[in-house]
Amino acid sequence: MSTIKELFEMAVQNNYSFTAHSLYYLLREGLVSPNDDHTVLHHIQVDTELVGEWTDQNYLCISVEKVYSLRISSNEFVFVYAKNPDQAACFVKHSLNVIPRNCHEYLLDFSIVRGNEFVSFRELKKNLYSSPALIGIYQKDEMYYS
Repeated sequence: MSTIKELFEMAVQNNYSFTAHSLYYLLREGLVSPNDDHTVLHHIQVDTELVGEWTDQNYLCISVEKVYSLRISSNEFVFVYAKNPDQAACFVKHSLNVIPRNCHEYLLDFSIVRGNEFVSFRELKKNLYSSPALIGIYQKDEMYYS
């Protein structure tokens, strides 16, 4: 059984910003309490316009790092965590002394092969201590991790 409090903590921890803001809205409006079972959510409406505004403004100050792939040569790509494409490009430029050719966002739930296992960028992010951060470099069919 999951409570509203547990769902909220999980949403914040995993950067599910819209979910965290939605639960905050419900708590603030008194529509749910922290110890309520999660099943109460099936019967409650959220003001999606207001929650969307809060999410866009990052009202709860949830750290929302994203994954970016930046091409640094014809066969090399760098994967980094950053808040936006500009921060990712600047990080690559200053840390690797290379100007990236392009920058594309990847989903946190995208999985890559590490050794003999598949691991998502979300799982790798749990070891993140600061942002921006280097995830790894992809060259041809090999991935080098930091």
